Amino acid sequence: MSTAGIQAKASVVNGYLHVGDVVAHPLSLLQRVTDPAFVQPGSLQRKFDVSEYLGVTVTGVEHEGDDILRVRFSTGHEFRFSSAELHASAVKWKLPVEEDWGTDTVEAFEFQAKDLVEVEDKGANFAFRKKNAVFGRFASQMLRRGFAVIRGLPAREGVCLKFAELIGPVRNTNWGLDGDADSPYGMVFDVKVSPPSIDDERTSSTDLAYTNDAIALHVDNPYRDPMPQYQLLHCIKQSARGGASLVSDSFAAARVLRERDPETFRLLSTMPVRFFYQDANNCHVQEKPHIQVKPDGVTPWRVNFSGRLDYAPLWVDGETQDRYFRGRKALADIMAERAVSFRLGDGDLFIVDNHRVLHGRTDIDATTAQAAAETGGGRFLQGCYVDRDGMGSCFFTDKAEADGGSEEGRRDTSTASPASLKAALPPSTPPSPLPEAHKEKDILAHIPSDFTELKSATEEDVKLMTELFKVACSPQKLADRLLEMLKAQRGEEFKLGAPVDLYTHGLQTATRAMRDGADEETIVACLLHDIGELQCPQNHGEVVASLLRPFVSPETWWVLAHHEVFQGYYYFHHNGDNKNSRDVYKDHPCFQKCADFCEKWDQCSFDPNFECKPLETFAPLVLSVVSREPFWWDKEHPKRGAVTGV
Repeated sequence: MSTAGIQAKASVVNGYLHVGDVVAHPLSLLQRVTDPAFVQPGSLQRKFDVSEYLGVTVTGVEHEGDDILRVRFSTGHEFRFSSAELHASAVKWKLPVEEDWGTDTVEAFEFQAKDLVEVEDKGANFAFRKKNAVFGRFASQMLRRGFAVIRGLPAREGVCLKFAELIGPVRNTNWGLDGDADSPYGMVFDVKVSPPSIDDERTSSTDLAYTNDAIALHVDNPYRDPMPQYQLLHCIKQSARGGASLVSDSFAAARVLRERDPETFRLLSTMPVRFFYQDANNCHVQEKPHIQVKPDGVTPWRVNFSGRLDYAPLWVDGETQDRYFRGRKALADIMAERAVSFRLGDGDLFIVDNHRVLHGRTDIDATTAQAAAETGGGRFLQGCYVDRDGMGSCFFTDKAEADGGSEEGRRDTSTASPASLKAALPPSTPPSPLPEAHKEKDILAHIPSDFTELKSATEEDVKLMTELFKVACSPQKLADRLLEMLKAQRGEEFKLGAPVDLYTHGLQTATRAMRDGADEETIVACLLHDIGELQCPQNHGEVVASLLRPFVSPETWWVLAHHEVFQGYYYFHHNGDNKNSRDVYKDHPCFQKCADFCEKWDQCSFDPNFECKPLETFAPLVLSVVSREPFWWDKEHPKRGAVTGV
């Protein structure tokens, strides 16, 4: 995180505290008070509800040294806060950003056990003690990439459980065979193949994992709610031939699928699939899409995929089911293409994020496996499950220790109490409006009006405007405005002699591109290519090209900016003009791309009988494109900092 703003001068604007790029609502500051009169020491749980203090404003601020700010409130109270902590709080409690991976070698995911833990060998009661700094890096990798291999742990029973407990509580399932004799649940399960002649009650025969067969990539227990998050598998004995482990990043595969075939991605992320498991004592059923996405509609959140346990819905039409099965195979093929293969040695452990990373194995040589098992030396793994919050806690705990503490601010020396603060609040004081308003009229109301020329604006004025423009120009708002421009071209009056209106023409063009497997930004370009036609007909390509230029590649920008000339190839001559006007660009590297754009998608999209995809199909793609970093293709572009800052 940049610390450039930490030493910035603090000021009060409209009752809010401004410190560099931080805008703190007075109630946000009260949430960060750490005085024992207001919070329980240690846990920092507040003894009051900030909503009781609506109407409190910040009335003043003074610097005490380089870091401490003494902030005065309208109640007459003062509290001290760390400027550095206020800046850090924007990122301090965020989990690491997920990173896609593909055909990396397993070495990129490995940790040595001796670097992660110390073994306290007490015979049967051995214990692990984690080395926090390296364990924090391990937790970070798991949160970022969802997969790790730990090499060199002791090759003995119970290690899987001991290591898992360093992360968090271990989950009981019906697979666990170590529980109370009267309970069908336990924490640890054994994975080994017992020949029919060997009776081992700890080995289950109700899953393909307990055979010599190859197992395709899958997640565990998709029929549960919640589905287990992290799965650990520890190799105690690896004597059989075959049985190599496979893992694949399903989030990366889902993104590849979305780029190749957005419509199939949409189907797999919206159509519920039934996941079912039963045995003599259990029956579990869940219905959910293969790909579950975050609120933006495009970012994978969970992938539920197990070819042994899923059932397509029978209540949808046959064509949709056919598209589903083709899409299901496409996703499976991408995951298989991107799989990483590795082999566990005795004592090695691997852990996967079961909501993201699929795992499987190659087949095990049955002859050598049975011979080894009969002599007590067969392949033997133990496994268990840990929930996600345990890994996040490891990350934050070790990070806090490295940073020297986890308090959000500095407590002051006052003897104030929640009661005294509330008593000082005038009953008639109206609540202060939040700076991040959700409507343009509310946002505009906060723009400072005390300067008449931009050159006389203060740093605080500019920073406030920048923050408010960021709210007003969020990716969602940009996407909504672009789609409104398209929807404004809907209706009979916008056919203008053509068989379809301009709105339908845009949908039809985008649908054709999507069916041809065009990439995300090309589909968006097709959808919006004519939204400027009624504002500037001769130059309408440059209208949309300019609107999208910060977010699309230079090639797509060029195609949009010149497509009206290339489209003229099909009709200019009817108006007495030169249909080959496009030839002036024949030496440009994007000439053929623009010609194909018009031939394959634009000029043929006036068919009133064509079945277009609805606008809702394309809205997530528009949002995804305008969510990109502006001018991502030129980090030094002079316009990167315009209006909303870099």
